[in-house]
Amino acid sequence: MQIEIFTLCDAATLDRGKLNLLGTFDSLRHRRYPQEMRSFAIVAQLRFSAEEGGHHEVEVRWFDADGQEVDRTETHPTKLALEERRDVSQHIWPVFGKTAFGPAEYMLQLVVDDCPVASIPLFLRE
Repeated sequence: MQIEIFTLCDAATLDRGKLNLLGTFDSLRHRRYPQEMRSFAIVAQLRFSAEEGGHHEVEVRWFDADGQEVDRTETHPTKLALEERRDVSQHIWPVFGKTAFGPAEYMLQLVVDDCPVASIPLFLRE
């Protein structure tokens, strides 16, 4: 399995197999806290080999600076029917309604079948 994309962005859509991303970032700035975070999306694109076909579960886990899990996305069950080629699995998790209580650093971890495969930071700044 290859992780081709794992990012945060302002918006994302899937259209006939095309993944469209708008405004990737790793930081959100707020003038004061607590503050409701603006909506955004967590996006992943994974490429599986023919040997990796079948059922997989994909999710994102949020960790704070102390390494404690503080949240997670819903799990996306994925079924790949691979022949002798590689297949792509694309995922969008919308994020909205979260409250930021102060500047912080989070690590978002991409997890496939309960195994961490990639991570990205999210910085909340003033």
